[in-house]
Amino acid sequence: MDEERFVHILDREIPFEELRVDEKKNLKSYVKVLGAFKESCCYRPSDDLKKRTVSKIRKLKNKPYRMLGTIAACLVLGFFTVSFFTGNTILIKKKGDLYQLANVLGSSSTL
Repeated sequence: MDEERFVHILDREIPFEELRVDEKKNLKSYVKVLGAFKESCCYRPSDDLKKRTVSKIRKLKNKPYRMLGTIAACLVLGFFTVSFFTGNTILIKKKGDLYQLANVLGSSSTL
């Protein structure tokens, strides 16, 4: 359907009874689209929906900072763990009666 004929139909210069079948289908779909557009323009979200939307946006905004904080905490924990295990070694000194007894028996390699 061309624009000029469509305008004449909307202005009711052409009666609805004189329309062709395809023009009636186009007009019905146009009316449905207008109704949906009117509903979407008049839509007012509830306060609960607004709060949920704002909280989701805040979570998305804070996500990179939380990830950076988690990475930093893991790095600090890893650094202290590595430094603790490399810096704190247990020194085993060979002294005392047990060491001397082991030397006499000749089994110092098993201790």
